[in-house]
Amino acid sequence: MGSAGSVPGVASPRFFFDYGSPYAYLTAERIEALLGPVQWCPVFLVGVFKAGGRRSWVYTERAGEEWAEVERRLRDRGLPPLVLCDGWADRLIPSSTPARSTLMAQQVARVAIEHGRVAAYSRALYRAEFQRGADLTERATVLAAAEESGLPVADAAAAIEDPARKDEVRAATEEAVALGVTGVPTVLVGAERFWGDDRLEDAAAALAASA
Repeated sequence: MGSAGSVPGVASPRFFFDYGSPYAYLTAERIEALLGPVQWCPVFLVGVFKAGGRRSWVYTERAGEEWAEVERRLRDRGLPPLVLCDGWADRLIPSSTPARSTLMAQQVARVAIEHGRVAAYSRALYRAEFQRGADLTERATVLAAAEESGLPVADAAAAIEDPARKDEVRAATEEAVALGVTGVPTVLVGAERFWGDDRLEDAAAALAASA
């Protein structure tokens, strides 16, 4: 399917995602080809799950089949094979170690939004995490993604140390929950929500229908 492009008179779709989600990574790699310009809206998935009393599939008995599905989609789309850091491997075991926090990456994302570099930063970070096995929780990984995306590294480093950026992450997450976001990836087209990488074509169809 080709790009839906931008639709005159219709607000750009909003793409809600977190950096710890492999399905959101899959969506990030193709969303603009299907929908055209979108608003990239990073959220802290731990907060979303807490609000809904849920937890990630990586801690459930279906984790193995979900990872296999992620790998199948990567192959089908011609993307590099999945490479995970050591901490990710533990997630194949139900009720394993606590989630690796994406908060630091989220704080830098707030600066990336201000600089108009959030899409580039997000893709750089996803590719480091899922294509090269970089540790998302390491400062060096986050700053390297910032530099690769053209974000001033000094600004990115300052965001990591700034408590106000945590408040911005919290506010963005609370807004997403208020809009009905219960997981990622979620695409909002008007008032209609599409949750899941497999719903991206439906979102594109809804956007085209709203023209």
